[in-house]
Amino acid sequence: MAATSASAAPSCYITASAANVRASASTGAPIVGVAYKNYSCTELTGGKFTGSYWWYHLRITKTGVVGYVREDLVHGSGDVHTCIPEYC
Repeated sequence: MAATSASAAPSCYITASAANVRASASTGAPIVGVAYKNYSCTELTGGKFTGSYWWYHLRITKTGVVGYVREDLVHGSGDVHTCIPEYC
């Protein structure tokens, strides 16, 4: 019998045509990567409100980049979704 994970981190995907992945939860923080529309991601921590935005700490599946993305550029946080296979 194969082992299975007890719980998986919430999954998500990018909804904007391109989203800057930032080093911290701020529009002024350095950009550590870019995630494109339909790229899948894993939520590492819950939302964080900074300035006027909620931010999510994510790992982008395709690139492995870890950083913060504004909530209005990402969908998921545990919601069921599908994404285009070449972007997942």
